[in-house]
Amino acid sequence: MDEIKMDEIKRILLFLHLDRHPLAQTFQELAVCRLVPRQTHLVTPDVERSQIFFLVSGLLRGYFVHPGGGEITDCFCFRYGDSRMSFLPAERQRVEEYVEALEDTVVISFEARVLMPYLFRDPELMNICMARMADIYAEQILHKRMLCHTTAAERYRWFLDAYPGIIDRAPHRCIASFLNMTPVTLSRLRKEERLRWEVQ
Repeated sequence: MDEIKMDEIKRILLFLHLDRHPLAQTFQELAVCRLVPRQTHLVTPDVERSQIFFLVSGLLRGYFVHPGGGEITDCFCFRYGDSRMSFLPAERQRVEEYVEALEDTVVISFEARVLMPYLFRDPELMNICMARMADIYAEQILHKRMLCHTTAAERYRWFLDAYPGIIDRAPHRCIASFLNMTPVTLSRLRKEERLRWEVQ
């Protein structure tokens, strides 16, 4: 099992283009590969965001709790290497975010406080980190634009294309929240989409 974990750590370093970095061995030693059981939270408002994690397999959901009650799904992590990271201290976050595993999920994580000194000393590492954060924010911006400027049917078709297979893996209440529609509307759109394909 340890060999499998080490192989996964080496694979994520290759994915991040860090496999040939002078500190590659150090990063291997700092990385932790672990299984996160279904319905387990990786991030909660009560725990300082001290982990930078990358998805190996499984499915994660990021969400907020609305002040009036109810959960608002903000993101899904489903592709290899998907990550959620923030270097802001808890008092600067202004939002209370949760990240939970919707399936048994494998992640590779780093302690942010241990990794940060290396980032500050190495411009190459900082550039890689900033590029990853830029990808995350670009995805969030696209999501917000879809919510503001498209119809429910357009959002649903976008989701099917941009998040392949997730419609059958995530609870529909979470997907409906992510697309800013009710579960009833989502169910209707799914039925209409199935009928459209049957006609074709």
